[in-house]
Amino acid sequence: KVRMVPVSAVFNRFPRMVRDVSKELGKEINLTIEGEETELDRTVIDEIGDPIMHLLRNSLDHGVESPDKREAKGKPRVGEVGLIARHEGNNVVIMITDAGAGIDADTLALIARYPRILYISCNPETLAANLHTLSQTHRIRACALFDQFPFTPHIESGVVLVRK
Repeated sequence: KVRMVPVSAVFNRFPRMVRDVSKELGKEINLTIEGEETELDRTVIDEIGDPIMHLLRNSLDHGVESPDKREAKGKPRVGEVGLIARHEGNNVVIMITDAGAGIDADTLALIARYPRILYISCNPETLAANLHTLSQTHRIRACALFDQFPFTPHIESGVVLVRK
């Protein structure tokens, strides 16, 4: 019990990160935090910050649409992202939720159909920042930037990476 610390020790640093990233992306996002009183062992608290930050960033980059796209779909301009901690039996579950675009079934089908395709992104700027690392760690053979994807015409632009 002495080593137990509330997850708020980690969660409290994310509202500012979400605010800064959403401003950088030109998105309007409201972060809701639940269960910040949930306790975890201090060693776990020390290790979960970076993975949570990565998941949140992914949700902001790829999950929540721009305000104009949201409005065009009849959604509120402000997207919702949730950071939730709760007990389930002897486990603590930490969830990142977003009320965003969802998973594009056509893109998933494309990846399943062509197993050498590693990654498809509709956000080339995000990928460009990490392309060198990706090419080293995943042995990328080709990187193609499309104005329109040849296999999925509903995707307007993006990047496809193909494994060696």
